[in-house]
Amino acid sequence: MKPAQRKAAVLSACLMLLGLCVMEVWAREEAAPEDPFTLLSIGEVSTTGMKIDVKPENSPGQAIREGDRLRIDFTPDRKGYLTVLNVSSDGRVSILFPNRRERNSLVTPDKTYTLVGGSSQTQAIVEGASEKGGTVFYLSPKPLPLRSIASGRLLDSIPWKRIRNLAQELRSLAKLQGFSRMMLPLQAGLGKTYDIKFVSEVEPASPRTSRPKLMGPKVSEPPESLTGAAGIKQKPSP
Repeated sequence: MKPAQRKAAVLSACLMLLGLCVMEVWAREEAAPEDPFTLLSIGEVSTTGMKIDVKPENSPGQAIREGDRLRIDFTPDRKGYLTVLNVSSDGRVSILFPNRRERNSLVTPDKTYTLVGGSSQTQAIVEGASEKGGTVFYLSPKPLPLRSIASGRLLDSIPWKRIRNLAQELRSLAKLQGFSRMMLPLQAGLGKTYDIKFVSEVEPASPRTSRPKLMGPKVSEPPESLTGAAGIKQKPSP
């Protein structure tokens, strides 16, 4: 083999090896899942943007306990697009809003919206305390592009392959002026928060009070856009 041919062969082999290394790195990056708990901390925490009110459904004046059904209302102080995520203590991610029943995520100021309980079709049951997880509200000047992460059924958790897409979309929104992030105020004490189980219909709660046994959630057909719970219901104007 002539020196020029030998040099070309070595160069070709090096390029092939480099290509294989790049492909392996890409494969590893693609396979590595996004930590679902990072979804709770994208963007700066804001004390403005919305007011969130959470209380027991049947005993609004009492402290929240395990087994309670919740009512969650929020009032934005400006026009924007709302995204509500729940990350359970075991890392399951669900998008509560927007969803297949309420695809329009636009909210307007000085109006109170009910996400859970009340006239909403979504119910939430307080489960045990945990050091991880929570429910986060994002208010942004632009809507979350749902089709880029569309997958799943009603109330199903998002597949881990979609969590990275969701995190990337939220990070892009977080760069915009007017982006706000606020956690659901549901502390269980000792640095812990309550896990919440969201369902499309009322499920049995723990026997803090005597309640009749109710039907569990129904499974819907896969939505056109994103997995989520029942839609937000706006309170009627007085």
